[in-house]
Amino acid sequence: AAGEVIPRGHVRGVLALVDVVPGAERLIPAVAPLVESADADVAIAAAGTLGRLLDDSDPAALGEWEVPPDAIRTACGRLVRQAQIAGRSPVRLAALEALAHARRCGPPPQPTAGLEHPDVRRAALLALAGGA
Repeated sequence: AAGEVIPRGHVRGVLALVDVVPGAERLIPAVAPLVESADADVAIAAAGTLGRLLDDSDPAALGEWEVPPDAIRTACGRLVRQAQIAGRSPVRLAALEALAHARRCGPPPQPTAGLEHPDVRRAALLALAGGA
């Protein structure tokens, strides 16, 4: 029903399975806002899902499923914003790791804060290296 709240466990479960559905790329516009969810577990799951959907493993998929370029830009922008959160936020780490895989997003911005944390530094270096 409209306005019904879906339990967060269900949302995380759906996000974990999204990328195995044929044409999952069509869901990028629906998944992207979840990266900025107030629920950190949902935001982390959404970041991982976007990283997989935008990884460019099937270069024709986005065109084949008619994913609008602005939807891709918006999704990438949301990941970048989360990756720029200061500190050692688990959401920030998930966004940095997603950007390391999301080749469709291009090179991520260089993080300027929080690099004193080894896990943030590692995730930032992986993102800058393109997931290598």
